[in-house]
Amino acid sequence: MVPKAAATAHQAILARKRLARYHWLGMLEGLSGADRRRLAGLVAVGFLLRIGVVAVFQAWNRPPDWNFAGELGAIAKALAEGQGWANPFDVESGPTAWHPPGWTGFMALVFSVFGIRTPASAFTLQLILSAASALTAVPLFLLGRRIFGVTAAWAGAALWGVYPNAVWYVMTSVESAAGVPLLILTLLYQLDCLNDEKPVSSYIKYGALLGGFALFRVTLLGLAPGIAAVLWFRSRLPLQDRAWRLALLGGTAALMLSPWIVRNWVVMGKPGLRSNLGVELRIANSELRWRAFRDPSAEQNRFLLHPSGSKKELDRYREVGETAYVSEAMADFRSHFAAHPERMAELTAYRIAAFWLGHFRRPSVEYEGNLNTGLSLSVLKRIWAPAASLLGLAGILLAWRRGLRIGAAVIAPILLPLPYYFTNVFGRYRIEVDSAMVLFGGYVAAELFLMALPPAWRGAAQPTAEPAPESANR
Repeated sequence: MVPKAAATAHQAILARKRLARYHWLGMLEGLSGADRRRLAGLVAVGFLLRIGVVAVFQAWNRPPDWNFAGELGAIAKALAEGQGWANPFDVESGPTAWHPPGWTGFMALVFSVFGIRTPASAFTLQLILSAASALTAVPLFLLGRRIFGVTAAWAGAALWGVYPNAVWYVMTSVESAAGVPLLILTLLYQLDCLNDEKPVSSYIKYGALLGGFALFRVTLLGLAPGIAAVLWFRSRLPLQDRAWRLALLGGTAALMLSPWIVRNWVVMGKPGLRSNLGVELRIANSELRWRAFRDPSAEQNRFLLHPSGSKKELDRYREVGETAYVSEAMADFRSHFAAHPERMAELTAYRIAAFWLGHFRRPSVEYEGNLNTGLSLSVLKRIWAPAASLLGLAGILLAWRRGLRIGAAVIAPILLPLPYYFTNVFGRYRIEVDSAMVLFGGYVAAELFLMALPPAWRGAAQPTAEPAPESANR
């Protein structure tokens, strides 16, 4: 008969092994029952706030000609009608790779059940996005607890629950933007959990997670260099073992993406995940955009080079097909850049400032989303973008100065904005990095709270970070 103490110890070892192997399936393991209830309460409040705003403004009740997120809605419509991934501009134009299949496929499923571009479909998508946005508080809290401690983790999760941008883009768009922070924070938290003690299978599963999420938002692949750097420099394994684990991670992600890539190669004649880069570069750095930058009153011309805003461009797109049209647009961009590199440099500098500080005098950055709610929040929208940036930057600098292990969290604000600096900046793109900035902002808020406490109280309230594995701290 096995002694009771030995059996208990054996069960504890098995539990730790299960947690090490399946840490992303048991993200709440290690939390007390009270903490789980508090976190569930935060998620519930965030969800009710988001869906409450949707209900107050009846954001699902749109005009019959509303296009449901532009090309995304058009492709979803084609899918729901049995035409496959096609017709991104709502006219018959053949197959497309304008957007990856994840969200367009999901929208098509909603259309199939609740009707194509109906108010019921809009409300269903907003309900799902509200839940995804509210649930972002969970990985945000867990990552914050690992890096900063419980006080900062609760502060960050609470801030996210009421963060205006997170609420705004649930109401004003049925694109995937409001749900993307959940994917990003999950990736960052799981990255911070990976270490030398984890089995090789953990890296395979993380690669599957990265590849699967990228099918919803291709820009998440921009995290890949940062993921590789964090895992490489944090590890103390022999170089061959590090390379092998990263190769497995990358190979699994590529395997997840390969069906879509192969489909595009066979159907479109060119492998890839998205096909519209040339068009975006041409529009963002064109003569028309330059004139609009110099003269804001000309901004209404910014889509005259886009098939969604120009009959001439749409006719050309339909005539030559998507692949050839995008190649022509890329050639136009390269030609214009060669002739006027200084203009792209100035536009890029402006886009960097606009991404982080919001738009002020120039109207070329849009913060309204795809719906006109009739609600004017121009002043508030100009406040919360720079406020979140400055608060997040303060948190990054403070954590770096104190030597905290922030590598996994900081790669998002560094890498994710890069494509937008050279193409187009819209408010809904900023949401991709807002979750990480709120995480660091929560750290600052917690430190300010502790400073305000009487000295005798600070010891009990002092946040304690979750201890990192020994190999990660060497």
